[in-house]
Amino acid sequence: MGDCATPSPTGPGVAPKTGAPAAPDSYSPNARMAPVGSGVAPSAGGSRRLWAIVAAAAIAVGGAFTLRAWLRRVRLARAAHAAHQALERDTYGGLRDADLALRAFIHPGSPEVHLALERAYALAELAARYGDDQAEVESQLLLRPIELSLDRGDIRLSSADVARLYAAKGLDALGDNAPGDAIVALAKATDDQATAELLEVQAQADRTLERPGLADTAIHRALALDGKGISVLHLAADLARAEGRPRDAAALYARILSRSPAHVPSLVALAELAAAGQAGDPAQAATAVQRSLSLLPSEGSPDEQCRALLALVRLDLRLGRPIDAPNHLDRAADLDDPPASCELDLARLDRRLGRRPRAVADLEKALDADDPGEAPLALAELTDDPRAALKLASTPPPPDLGLSQRNLWAARAAAAAIRADLALSDARAAFALAPQLAVDTVPARIGEARLKKARGESAAAARALASAAQLARVSKTPGDSLADVGEAALDLGAPETALSACDGAAAAAPGNCRALLCAARALHALGRDADAAARVAQALVIDPSAPVPAGLAGTPPAAGTAP
Repeated sequence: MGDCATPSPTGPGVAPKTGAPAAPDSYSPNARMAPVGSGVAPSAGGSRRLWAIVAAAAIAVGGAFTLRAWLRRVRLARAAHAAHQALERDTYGGLRDADLALRAFIHPGSPEVHLALERAYALAELAARYGDDQAEVESQLLLRPIELSLDRGDIRLSSADVARLYAAKGLDALGDNAPGDAIVALAKATDDQATAELLEVQAQADRTLERPGLADTAIHRALALDGKGISVLHLAADLARAEGRPRDAAALYARILSRSPAHVPSLVALAELAAAGQAGDPAQAATAVQRSLSLLPSEGSPDEQCRALLALVRLDLRLGRPIDAPNHLDRAADLDDPPASCELDLARLDRRLGRRPRAVADLEKALDADDPGEAPLALAELTDDPRAALKLASTPPPPDLGLSQRNLWAARAAAAAIRADLALSDARAAFALAPQLAVDTVPARIGEARLKKARGESAAAARALASAAQLARVSKTPGDSLADVGEAALDLGAPETALSACDGAAAAAPGNCRALLCAARALHALGRDADAAARVAQALVIDPSAPVPAGLAGTPPAAGTAP
């Protein structure tokens, strides 16, 4: 076909440089074609048409591939921008959205290494902060090929990407509760490659290893590199709170919320500090939580949602407006898969409001969790089955508890066993769970008082109750602890001690329905029926369905039994 003209890049209908006539613009029905196999060579015009069609098809195919590649680059750029903005929110929802934004484009072995590291880091944060095992697995799958390529020298990474690689590996190790492995991973980045992100993980690992000095050093270096970053400020606030500096922590949380009002972790922490009376204004904290309730399902984890609602309950009780507390507790109870710690706190607040059946139900749910925490003992305190109480109370404590916590566990086991009216020998067996029983806990002193009373040592029992009340007043939860002392004093026939403790509980925690009913029982035992009726009326304002003990003068008996 040497006589065929070269197709012109200018398209059909334009004459080539050889001077050959232009190919017709369209197919002519009168054009004659040689039969197949006739041996007649195609005409020059037919060849030119064929080449034009082939060229147009090639251009169309190439254009389609070019367009598709361009559209992918555009979508990827948009996804990368969305992921970056989501990651900067530094919330459960933000970390989840960062992963979702990149999920369709970035997979293990993807050539976009920078974005693969960003997605892996978001997943690693979900694993370390919120215990997301699936996120940890996906993060490791993304990181493994990158680390292998880096070790082989197949790729080169910027200092920031190297830091992110090992920061993500450190977070995955923290998610596995292996802070030592996190330290090893972080050490692979040199000092000149350290970023605020990597130093944050360093501080978390040192904090887990109970090395507060090193954790403070790391967080101060991180603040020097990025003093405005939300995640850096939040970790600094958490460290200040853990070190017993609530006012410093509250100032940092407030600073974060002034920049990012939807930062749920800071919102929850500030509400908890205010509810405990450690820092911040309770009214402002309650307003902030109320205003942010709509944000919780999208930005907060199940644990954070539960903590926010329980903090709101405590704030309402502290502010003397307990009427909404049951509604907030019910909303917390309806959350999907809250951790056992949330169920335990929920049970404590239900018990504080006199909602004993709900408290038992909360604790039974907590028992089904992978880590039930103190739920067995808390349920042992409420159960009506003495043998079940002993079985639950004798449950060995978790192995990771320190000596003082194990002693506290055993003390509560003893108190639960005696409270359930078990034989004295069973109570002694419960006490024997702790070879070095702690002497400075409220449950231990209550258990001692019951034991002394059972032996007929009334004076020693009174001294133990007085010691328990003194400890309760300076405890972290004086309302509930004093109510425990008051109920024990009633059981032991000491109504005056019970009245003092229960009134103290009501003063320390306004809206404590259990304390009011306990005080009513004490007043009734002292023959002050009118005052007892007044306490019952106060309790019914807080919770109209409160289980009022039958027999209180001036008050119609209500369904239920004494708490």
